[in-house]
Amino acid sequence: MSILRITVVFFLTFASSVSVFSDEAFDFFVEACRHSGYNPAEIASFQAELKVVTQTVWPDSVAAFYRQQMADLFSADFKGEGDAEKKQKASEETKEALEQIFSDERNTEFVKVAVRNSAAPLGLEDILGLVLREDTVNKRSSLFQMGTQWLSLTGDPVGTKERVSMSQPSGGHMTIIDDGTRRGGNGTGHYLAGRIQTPRTKLALLLLLSRDGESFAVSDAGISAFKKGCEVYERTFTLSKEKVKYEGNHSASILEIYEKGQLLEQLWIDSDRGYICPKEQVFHPVDGTVLYEFVSESFILDEHSQKWFPQKVTYSSSSWMGENQEKVTSHTEVRVTPGTLILNQPIPDSVFALTVQKGTQVEDFRRDDNDKTAFFADQTNRLDLPTVEKQSLDEIPWITPREVKQYYPLEKASFGWKRILLVSVGLLMIIFALIKMWRDKRNQQ
Repeated sequence: MSILRITVVFFLTFASSVSVFSDEAFDFFVEACRHSGYNPAEIASFQAELKVVTQTVWPDSVAAFYRQQMADLFSADFKGEGDAEKKQKASEETKEALEQIFSDERNTEFVKVAVRNSAAPLGLEDILGLVLREDTVNKRSSLFQMGTQWLSLTGDPVGTKERVSMSQPSGGHMTIIDDGTRRGGNGTGHYLAGRIQTPRTKLALLLLLSRDGESFAVSDAGISAFKKGCEVYERTFTLSKEKVKYEGNHSASILEIYEKGQLLEQLWIDSDRGYICPKEQVFHPVDGTVLYEFVSESFILDEHSQKWFPQKVTYSSSSWMGENQEKVTSHTEVRVTPGTLILNQPIPDSVFALTVQKGTQVEDFRRDDNDKTAFFADQTNRLDLPTVEKQSLDEIPWITPREVKQYYPLEKASFGWKRILLVSVGLLMIIFALIKMWRDKRNQQ
């Protein structure tokens, strides 16, 4: 059985098949966008327990290149005076962490996710979209706002704003950072599953959607604006005359999106089941290779929302990194635990907060005095994002500051090894994000 579980009956004859009238293909895409998970009128909230399996395959030369880059960063911090035994232990721990980052091993997590969708990721309104992710095995929790950074039709970044994130890797420590690039990895973006979620979907919704009372709807003015944008950028749509079979007797139309004659996206869309998308591919604008692919399987009908949702999704992507721009591949598989899916039911504000146990150290990386002052919880309490956005830690009555004991000279201790490791992982994420932004921009040219 193919991992894609999609029987492409007419695949060999598709290239020569006659496409339907282009206006119908355009209208079909507009309707699929309306049913996209990005639209908060379609998916307002999502809750589920998930099994997430991830794997990244690094070419040896790429792994060696980034190991050396990070080793140089670490070695600068470990120089100078200080406890040799402590520094040796920190050096060994960072090396071990690097080996884990660049290993090709599969990583399995069991997580609980709660998502409150909003129009903020589309830049339409600055109403927070919230995500709570809890690792049920390792007892790690994170709370963040959905990223608002994306590209306009002209390829320019708009709607960018730093967002606060909180994470709690253990009961004794919590970190707060500004993070405007969270895009819902490791299962947190699963609320989009089974619906088109390519970059062009977001760009289209920017023009298509307008507020209609309490929700957002596709307007005639939005359709006209989107059509005009497609004409300007020579974007065209074709819809297959024949349908392909998937999951038994279900059928999907194949929608292709071109720009200046170059195939950029290919989408399998089933209009009979709410315009769900069992498969989508995004192609490199230069050589036509597949940049990334989503495949959704085992759709079930949620009784409350009456919407189809997949119980399994696989996501594969490729990037070119290192000095010689070699191919790095990543693969993620997400499965919904049966009986845990809840769609479009209200989630109270109290859910989107983390419990801070008495004695927990709270570290705010937005501050520049972390080398001098540490904050600790005097009692067990809950902390949410609106609170840490509006108040500094000094203003929260049940969190008190303490002076940090200096083990190294201040000029040598601007970065601890743990912080450097966080920065290093962050740099990798930024590299991937920049590559993705560059590709998205190229796709709009």
